Amino acid sequence: MSSEPGSRAGAAFEAAAPGLRRGAADRVIDEVMPEGVEWERLVRAYPVPALALAAAAGFWLGVRHGTALVAAGGAFASRQASRGLREALGEDVDLGD
Repeated sequence: MSSEPGSRAGAAFEAAAPGLRRGAADRVIDEVMPEGVEWERLVRAYPVPALALAAAAGFWLGVRHGTALVAAGGAFASRQASRGLREALGEDVDLGD
């Protein structure tokens, strides 16, 4: 399912929360799920199995790619902190980014 604003999921999201952006996780799930599956409805209908599946997937990702995920998270946090500091001090500050 496409995550473009014209898709069913995108249109439903915009109707439910106008002005908010869809998260990266929503876009990834839309790309991974088969075309006809409305995963948002399934999660609302079966919240406990959906949570268990998400926990199992997170555990699997952590075991398989934990070091890379931690490194990527640290790099992301560092960039966000330097961006926030740059905005607070002004754009003239060179932080080496």
